Amino acid sequence: MPITAYSQRFQRELDAVQWLDLSKYDLQSDPNLKNLPQELRDESSVDLTCPQCGAKDCVIVSASKSKKTKKDLRQPHFRFSNHHPLCDYHIDSNHTSKIDFAKKGNSRIIETEKIRELVANGIELKIISQSLIKEMRRYFFETKVKYHFTLDVSQTAFGWYLQLTDLCHLSNKEIIFNPIHANFPKFDWNNAIKVQFVQENYNLINMCCSKESNYHTKIYDRALKSIKQYQNKPVFDVTKLEEQYKKTINLALFIERNLKIFKPKRYSFTHYLYKLKYISEIRIVLAFAALLLYVSDWNIETAIIKLEQIVNFCGPYNINPGNVIGLNPFHDFEAWAIVMKAREAAQNSPNGFDYNAQIKEIENRLREEYEKWKDSKN
Repeated sequence: MPITAYSQRFQRELDAVQWLDLSKYDLQSDPNLKNLPQELRDESSVDLTCPQCGAKDCVIVSASKSKKTKKDLRQPHFRFSNHHPLCDYHIDSNHTSKIDFAKKGNSRIIETEKIRELVANGIELKIISQSLIKEMRRYFFETKVKYHFTLDVSQTAFGWYLQLTDLCHLSNKEIIFNPIHANFPKFDWNNAIKVQFVQENYNLINMCCSKESNYHTKIYDRALKSIKQYQNKPVFDVTKLEEQYKKTINLALFIERNLKIFKPKRYSFTHYLYKLKYISEIRIVLAFAALLLYVSDWNIETAIIKLEQIVNFCGPYNINPGNVIGLNPFHDFEAWAIVMKAREAAQNSPNGFDYNAQIKEIENRLREEYEKWKDSKN
């Protein structure tokens, strides 16, 4: 459900409130759109397209209120029924944003208005433009289309990947098994077998245990949930945007710390999960950060220079020039990065995914070596 759509008529990206305002419709007197003329509904169907995939036949959905409290729950928004399967707004998309910017709420409205004001300033300064916003949307969408694949990571393969990550504490520098070791009265067969397994699969385990893969348990749970949900469906290889993702996160954190868009909870950045929670709170800033980086050729210092000009601009501006609020190209990036790592591990596992069977085979082999060694000593 996109909160914004691209208007051919006004040549800009607008939310429903902006589009109705520019169409001279009095939304204040009819917030539920009960009296919205059919001509205007027909106009929206022809005029508005999905800002990412270009889907047409737009429907304007009215605001909603709580039946119990009568408070506003959702502002008017757009709906398209024919999104491209890889569009962020497709119902089965693995990157559909979980941020619902159509939901009402004082803090959310204040945050979106602050970002909208920054976008408006940028357009007035000609640092950004409607064409650049549209171009960035297409950039992310075309990248997804170019690097998509049918999800073929089974739950068994994912379990194999997790088993490999459990062996990260072992290294290829452990003492390799020698039959004479088993002559010690309290020889640890289990450890020797695991060490042998690590020796024989070191490159694979090392790949699974990279620092970038050191995620919290909850991220692994989300990865498994995604595997179950999108099995045999087209999904996007998020690693193709890893560099852009890291830069966007860094710039978004810089913007929040120095502009104080809102006041998130205080989190200890020494704990990875808390850092993720912090990032999840400032996702509303990600779209703006991505836009600044896009128009700066993904150079953070250049983007910060442009940001300073935008923040300190004092001239008049039109609050209806456009939107990037609804864009979230990096939704659940960490979980999908794990899925891609599990896929890589599966593709480099010629002996299959049965860890216990491979451990048993190594045990039989080592014990056989030991028996042969004993026989040779007799």
